[in-house]
Amino acid sequence: MSEHTDVLIIGGGVIGLSSAYYLNRAGCSVRIVEQNTIGSGASHGNCGMVCPSHAPPLTQPGVIATGLKWMLKPDAPLFIRPTLNLRTISWLLHFAARCDADRMRPAMAARANILRSSRVAYDAFIEAEDLASAIEWSPVGALFICREAATMDYCAQYFGLVAEFDMNAVPLAGAELAAKEPAVRDDVAGAWYFDLDAHLRPDRLMREWHRVNLERGVIVSENSVVSAIHEDGDKITGVSTSSGSYTADSVVVATGAWSSKLAGMFHTQIPIEPGKGYSITTSCPQLSPVHPCAFQERRCIATPFQSGYRLGGTMEFSGFDPRLRQNRINAIRRAASEYLKEPEGDTVEEMWYGWRPMTYDGVPIIGPLPKHKNAYIAAGHNMLGLSMATGTGKLISELLTGAEPHIDPRPYSADRF
Repeated sequence: MSEHTDVLIIGGGVIGLSSAYYLNRAGCSVRIVEQNTIGSGASHGNCGMVCPSHAPPLTQPGVIATGLKWMLKPDAPLFIRPTLNLRTISWLLHFAARCDADRMRPAMAARANILRSSRVAYDAFIEAEDLASAIEWSPVGALFICREAATMDYCAQYFGLVAEFDMNAVPLAGAELAAKEPAVRDDVAGAWYFDLDAHLRPDRLMREWHRVNLERGVIVSENSVVSAIHEDGDKITGVSTSSGSYTADSVVVATGAWSSKLAGMFHTQIPIEPGKGYSITTSCPQLSPVHPCAFQERRCIATPFQSGYRLGGTMEFSGFDPRLRQNRINAIRRAASEYLKEPEGDTVEEMWYGWRPMTYDGVPIIGPLPKHKNAYIAAGHNMLGLSMATGTGKLISELLTGAEPHIDPRPYSADRF
């Protein structure tokens, strides 16, 4: 065993990079081991939103009935492949059991706390490293567009929940909406504007964060698949990978949707299922939105970047199915045409899919792993890994170094499962 660091982080997505950044700033030597290349997973092709507006989890009352209706439509936002996998069945049953108001509210509070802390931390991080231009940072808010009046009414309840955490949305319709966002079709019922949201280009964020970390002395080992962990009693002493063996005083598991695959090595259960999402990146339409636009009935998002334009969405529970399903991409494109005057640009730059790390309560897992004194996890951020990245990195650094946590860590504990 060789090449010792204070902290070894397994996973080079946005959570791994953020954790490395804040641990480095706290004075720790850090190595990241990544099974592919930095930022090649869900951190690459998502819609780039930093969105405190998404505090309510998927486990909302009525979502099961809606999901069952969607299952009858081939282009619906949700697809669940029939399976006999007991782990997946158990996850789905636990998810269904949490779709009520009493269980939703603690999850919403936990999500709101880390989303708000992350939003503030992004401002500080971007200013400290002078990244606004490089990552196409745009704190202009977001629009939640509704084709139907009934959806506007439903969103009033949704944003009423968010308002409990001092985060407010404003309803817009008619000429007021057209003035705010000329790219929206005239026949929609209206939209809700949430001014606290921001957006950036995620692949450029990953590139710049990686650069900053390297310049600060973080060591990165790409194409390094972890094959074994080495233990001494209740401590981990190091790991073996396809690129070599490394020792460390502490280990952080930041492997996103792949975290459950490592659970056996760490003698614990990590109830994370991969939720497959899709995106298509094009050139900017001539009449491009200024704001990210969430299409409420269709559960898709359009995000304008300075250097391009992205449509994304869908939730597909099909394991680690490596196929890019064209019907899912087509569904996203059709959805955009129902809300925007020009739904996409002329030139397709990329069609993409990736796996989001879904917990059945909608709350990430951040903190110590139960079987080892020096092992931590930062995973299970559902569809909000980019939005929660800075708050997660700060919290992992605080927990590992013994600093005072900036938010209460208890709701994110692995012991809750």
